[in-house]
Amino acid sequence: MNWEQYRSVMETYAIKTDDMATEDAYFMATHMPFSQLEVYRGGRTSSAPTFKNEKEVFESLVCNPDNEHRLIIVRGDNGAGKSHLIRYLKAKFESSSST
Repeated sequence: MNWEQYRSVMETYAIKTDDMATEDAYFMATHMPFSQLEVYRGGRTSSAPTFKNEKEVFESLVCNPDNEHRLIIVRGDNGAGKSHLIRYLKAKFESSSST
């Protein structure tokens, strides 16, 4: 099989070469909410986590009206949705009037 012959068809219909390139409106319309995110305060994974949904994570960690320094680490297995969550939080942050 000649890859170049089928490349444009594969990239158009089968291979997502860059999911970040999709339109934000489409992304937000097809977004599936996260509901059980483990949150460790202070980065100590030896302590018990609290469980938050993405709205609670946004309101308690990302939304920062006092402009405090924050570092948020997003960890997870391959395919768990780390990039998806970060893109959602970024879009929410950019569209929020309180940030």
